[in-house]
Amino acid sequence: MYGNNFIYKTTGIALPSSAVSNNTLNYTNSISANPSSGVIYANLSDGTLFSGTEGSTFNQLFDFNIHNLYNVLYYKNDEFLALKNNTIVRVKISPTYQILSVYENSPIFSIYVLSTNGADTWVYGYDNEFSDYRLVKINLN
Repeated sequence: MYGNNFIYKTTGIALPSSAVSNNTLNYTNSISANPSSGVIYANLSDGTLFSGTEGSTFNQLFDFNIHNLYNVLYYKNDEFLALKNNTIVRVKISPTYQILSVYENSPIFSIYVLSTNGADTWVYGYDNEFSDYRLVKINLN
C-alpha cells in the first residue's frame, strides 16, 4: 500500500495512522503477538522471525527457514505454531529449538494459512472433497 514495508496500526478498515515497527520488515507473511508481554512477532517470507514492541525497532529472533517452517505465529507459553508440508507444528525456540507436537492434517484438506489467539486455532485452506475454500476451527490437543 505504501511501499515502505513497515507494519502499520489502524482501527477498523481505515488508512494506517502510525507504524508499529521503526524498521522495514520486507515481505511479512504473518503477524502475531503475546498479549501478556506486548511483544509483536513478524514472520517474513524468508523464514526469519522478528520481534519487538509497538514503536520499537524489531530484531531478528529466530530463523525458521532452516527447519522448513512457515506461517509462524506466537501461540502461548513461549511456544509457536507453524506450518510444514501441510501439517501444523508446535515448537519452542528457547533455550534451544524443540518440536513439541506435530498435528497431521487430512490429505483432502490443504492448509494455506494458520491463525490463533492462544485459545482458538483456525486454518484456511482448500477442501478437495467439496472443491471449496474453507475457514475451519480446529482443536489442538
